[in-house]
Amino acid sequence: MNAKKAQYFILCGGFSFVFLYSTLYNAARLARRFNHRAQILFRFSLILVLTSLNLPAMGYKVILTVNKKRPVNLDLTTINLPITGFVSFFHRMTGIFLFAGMAALLWMLDSSLDSQESFAAVRDASANPICKLILWVVLAGLAYHMVAGIRHLIMDFGIGESLKGGQIGAKIALVTAIILIALIGVWIW
Repeated sequence: MNAKKAQYFILCGGFSFVFLYSTLYNAARLARRFNHRAQILFRFSLILVLTSLNLPAMGYKVILTVNKKRPVNLDLTTINLPITGFVSFFHRMTGIFLFAGMAALLWMLDSSLDSQESFAAVRDASANPICKLILWVVLAGLAYHMVAGIRHLIMDFGIGESLKGGQIGAKIALVTAIILIALIGVWIW
């Protein structure tokens, strides 16, 4: 087996694979008519479908080798990201943070809807400066993630895909997020 290339050997048969292949082939023919983003979306969905299948458990043989000579940079302080990279990085980080932060907001909502006493307890707890800070941080992450997500949706429509357009869009998203975060802070305090 050649270690420089990833090799997939999928030995399979049966109607399900033929149906899956024909469906994906027809989707690929349709994706060729559209722009580059549609083709990327199709390739991503194909990878998602193939990786979601548990092929070894289904009796198929899958062999994957990876090139071991890839460049690795583990010192994050040496990486100089442009503003578009920072906006994208923080969009991903706020998404991860919101996974846990939304649990806190949903707990507050659930406990406030139980009874009048629990509503009063949540109201009294939210008067605490530490609780206000936690609420502000979670809502700030939500505001930033929402603004960066809208930026990505606008780019999906083909607006701001150039280097200069991406930089301007990143700056606008960053300024808008900062304004929203400040307004949230004023609203909470």
